[in-house]
Amino acid sequence: MFICFKTNKLAVYFHAAMHGFIRKLLVGLAAIAVLSTSATAASDPSTKPFGDMTARSIGPAVVSGRIMAITGIPGKPNSVLIGGATSGVWKTQDRGISWQPITDDLDTSSIGAIAVHPEKTNIIWIGTGEPKPRYGTGIGTGVYKSTDGGKTWQKKGLLNSERIQRILLHPINTDIAYAAVVGPAWSDGQERGVFKTTDGGDTWERQLFTNLSSGAADLIMDPANPEHLIAAMWDFRREPSFFRSGGPGSGIYSTEDGGKNWTKLNSINGLPAGELGRIGLAFAPTDSSRVYALVESEESGLYRSDNGGKSWEIASNSKRQFTILSRPWYFQTLLVHPQDPDTVYHMHDQLEVSSNAGKSFTNLTGGKQVHADNHTLWIDPQNTDNLWLGNDGGLYKTGSAGRIWNFFENLPMTQLYNVTVDNEVPYNIYTTIQDQSNWRGPSSHWNLNGLTNENWVSFPGGESSFVLPIKGEPNQVYSLGNMGPIYLTDLNTGISENISPMATTPEMALRRNNAAAVALDPFNKDAIYYGSQFVHKSLDRGKTWQIISPDLTSNDPNKQNYWNSGGLTWENFGGVTHTTIIVIAPSPLDPNIIWVGTDDGNIQLTTDGGKSWENVGEKLLKGRDAPNKGFWVSAIEPSHFSKSEAFISINDYRRGDKKPYLYHATNNGKKWQSLSKNNVRGPGHFIEQDPVVANLLFWGTEYGLYISLNAGETWQRFNSGLPMVAVRGTAIQNTEADLTIATFGRGAYILDDISALRELAKHPELTSKPLHMFTAKPVIQHKKTYKAIRSGYIYRGENQAYGITATYNVAPTSLDNESIASIEITDE
Repeated sequence: MFICFKTNKLAVYFHAAMHGFIRKLLVGLAAIAVLSTSATAASDPSTKPFGDMTARSIGPAVVSGRIMAITGIPGKPNSVLIGGATSGVWKTQDRGISWQPITDDLDTSSIGAIAVHPEKTNIIWIGTGEPKPRYGTGIGTGVYKSTDGGKTWQKKGLLNSERIQRILLHPINTDIAYAAVVGPAWSDGQERGVFKTTDGGDTWERQLFTNLSSGAADLIMDPANPEHLIAAMWDFRREPSFFRSGGPGSGIYSTEDGGKNWTKLNSINGLPAGELGRIGLAFAPTDSSRVYALVESEESGLYRSDNGGKSWEIASNSKRQFTILSRPWYFQTLLVHPQDPDTVYHMHDQLEVSSNAGKSFTNLTGGKQVHADNHTLWIDPQNTDNLWLGNDGGLYKTGSAGRIWNFFENLPMTQLYNVTVDNEVPYNIYTTIQDQSNWRGPSSHWNLNGLTNENWVSFPGGESSFVLPIKGEPNQVYSLGNMGPIYLTDLNTGISENISPMATTPEMALRRNNAAAVALDPFNKDAIYYGSQFVHKSLDRGKTWQIISPDLTSNDPNKQNYWNSGGLTWENFGGVTHTTIIVIAPSPLDPNIIWVGTDDGNIQLTTDGGKSWENVGEKLLKGRDAPNKGFWVSAIEPSHFSKSEAFISINDYRRGDKKPYLYHATNNGKKWQSLSKNNVRGPGHFIEQDPVVANLLFWGTEYGLYISLNAGETWQRFNSGLPMVAVRGTAIQNTEADLTIATFGRGAYILDDISALRELAKHPELTSKPLHMFTAKPVIQHKKTYKAIRSGYIYRGENQAYGITATYNVAPTSLDNESIASIEITDE
């Protein structure tokens, strides 16, 4: 098939249109092919099942996402690689002025480790999966290897590892590599511990394993002897209502023969006695006798060895100034200066450095406008004043050994939890960013420089929450904060008010999830719903509240003491309360119908405005394709066409089940149909039905966006312009017919004008027509402006294409390779 435009005639007609009757329409033309979909297309990442319909990235990069790995490329001082927890690997060849994602075609965007061979620097290995098991965390799919500097990748095993902390490469033999595998966070697993390959990754041998709940939290190699390695094993388990760090499988192990034999080090060697938790390790690059170990225990501390790890002594403990007890399960990362064995860096809430072998530490980032929660550090060995720091807020660099830090505001690695839109022109999107409050930004900008960071504004709230602008009043915004407080903010004045519902009796305690449920009433713009274990309703924008339900959760007291779960770990903020309401979904068709989902497996329904409730999820559990009891309800979408129907997305990865679950409930939840399909990779996060065409569905999962044109009978992954990344939410902007997409790792995307998808969903026979031109939506003619903007280190989100978009479909069998079709644009 070959499509050819007659460009000379187009130019003539464009000129005529500009001076003719189309004065309120754009007159440029962007042609987009919509190819017919096939059942096999989604399994092939190189196939574009929706043709040239392409999503555009709009950022923001004003803040960025969690960075797990940083490394330079030896001999290439301008080249650096970074790995995002859920954002893939990015590469710069000009010290960060520009960046390119180089792993968008892999099976996952979650990166835990990057290793570049010191001699043959075109050989790059990555270990996937976020190794710090947060409550919301990326899931890996094993090890990948490139032999051409990251242009192409090969999958190299450990497919069930889920989380890899470290990749170590033999300095001479390029076929030898080691992997420190943390393993599954939510379940037992055989594929965890220390693994070794001697054939370039084709096969792996598990060399160190303690039990099914213990993984390798760190692994280091003696810089003078590649046969000498030290490993830190970590016994841990996370569950929806429980977290344990520490157990009998934890400990430090040493090998002198490349992993054939391991010796466990203990209190006889000077390490702390008793149960151990997570441990971080580091060799001094210029003195292999110097080793550091950051040990979580009852007497947590930094330990130092001066004989290569054979014996240890305490250097600093939790009773001194060293911040040793700062969430060790989430941090525990050490790095020794490339030239000075007495200088050691500790990454946690802040970045600290000791110049006296760990006896005392100085804060390098506090009070310097550097985001907290640091995970990885790379020091340029050619200029040790250059430090590159990765944390929960993105990437920072200093050229002054930490006196001044600069933030890279050109990396759209933002982790979004959701998205909503308003009806302004251009319309705005509202979202919550991991660890970075709530934000509003434009969907497009009539300044042709594109969408820059200055176009985004923040307002109160916290991670994993929701943002809801009041209909018709986009400057009046509801937002949620950490652990569930709800705010009403006037974006014109900046005034924000906490309007959270309070307990009605002294003995009542409200359980608020970190991602507490909130929903606008479709029939009353002054009304809002809020979820604890009860459904709260306000008719006056939060001034007063009433409870309209009983406790809709399981109310299991064994699941309500999350951070009192024992073990060595602790949490000072941001813990997750279980047995809570996390979804409230009012019907757009009937003000008395409200669907509710909980984090412990209940799907509740009222058809009388809250007077009575039924747990319709109990009927789901009796079905053939049902998840296990106690599942997590990730999204409920009441039908826009039948008030007795809804679509429900469920996930259960927090208990080790990574399958996607999607259901169509009919007859008020009395009947359930599974819409999950084998070609959809889960877990599922969000479901949305198009409000115009019933058959058109959008399903966001951990591995991308899936679209169905036939009410869920078949699904295709949308991969045109949208990388392999978790999709946490979508929102359809009705006046523009745009689909906005919130990704957890790559910011927001917009698929402009889904009218063609609507036509295909309504008339599937169109795909068999030789040629079909879809209706082009009207657009607003506007003045294109430019604004002076600095160059370099700046991100520009992509504007909507200037002009009318013409979308067409050519049936695959309608044209042979010798045929030519032409499209002419004329006035009336």
